[in-house]
Amino acid sequence: MKIVKKLKGGSLSKTVVIDNGKKLLVRKYVSSVDNREYGLVRWQSQIGRMQVLRSYLGEYVAPIQSMGVENDFYFYEMPFYKNAVNCAELLQDSNNSPNLASEIVQLVNQMSKIRFGDVVGSVSVYLSEEVLHPLRDSLERLSLIQVDSFSNIRSMRKDIECAIEDVLALIKIYKDKKIVENLTHGNLTLENILWDKDSQKLILIDPYSETYTENSCGDISQISQSSLSGYEYIIKNELYKDPSVYSYPYESIPSKLNLFGVETLRLAAEYDWFDPDLHQIMYASQFIRMFTFKMHINTKQAYFFLMHGVRLLKEVEHA
Repeated sequence: MKIVKKLKGGSLSKTVVIDNGKKLLVRKYVSSVDNREYGLVRWQSQIGRMQVLRSYLGEYVAPIQSMGVENDFYFYEMPFYKNAVNCAELLQDSNNSPNLASEIVQLVNQMSKIRFGDVVGSVSVYLSEEVLHPLRDSLERLSLIQVDSFSNIRSMRKDIECAIEDVLALIKIYKDKKIVENLTHGNLTLENILWDKDSQKLILIDPYSETYTENSCGDISQISQSSLSGYEYIIKNELYKDPSVYSYPYESIPSKLNLFGVETLRLAAEYDWFDPDLHQIMYASQFIRMFTFKMHINTKQAYFFLMHGVRLLKEVEHA
């Protein structure tokens, strides 16, 4: 077995392309020793979600072909698609541009047809864990940060406090609301969708199972995160600004990426499973829920995206 190249791994794993002597495979590792709760447990739940998606969507999902143990790591292997590119990169290639918005929304709609039934209160659980908890954490940590770290910590604190009040109100609103739960990817960012030039098909990778509520608006909200807010683009180009003032760099996001996001929302709105309010809540939450993890990497980046989420939350009609 020979490692051909290293790929971008997940937050708690490493991913490589290997040559096993017969063919190229993508191998995704996770530690069997360190951070088992957030690493190994999520790795295993990802395997389960991939297998379920594969059973319904067939070739639109990369199959898991083998698993194994290597020292203190476990791994699984899936095919290496030689002529595939992730959709974040594809949208920056003006010479090769299928109608991605239509392709992706059609695939999300296909998943929406696998319905689990009506569930009351699941959005309240999601809001409590994935939004309220990190907001309170960010407020507590803000009191420990030096005043000169950001230009207007007082304004940040006020905005976060207002967001907490809004979320508490939303938790009450959604505690008795029925949500149609259905099959989702759970982590449908543009980097987790490949376009295979050979088959001219989308291929889904790296799903996520710990979603608390299963609704297609969640998947679309992650597309919005990648496109309308250019999350991966901003990370790649380190476009972080002072999060204490409203200066999210929308103007730096490529117009093609923004237009794709707008078109995705327009197409999604044609289906009965799309709820604008729920989409906006989930869209804002994608930036808030990552706060605690981001704080272990980069404080400025953590608050930059948190404050973006806080401001997106203000646009929820019933907040």
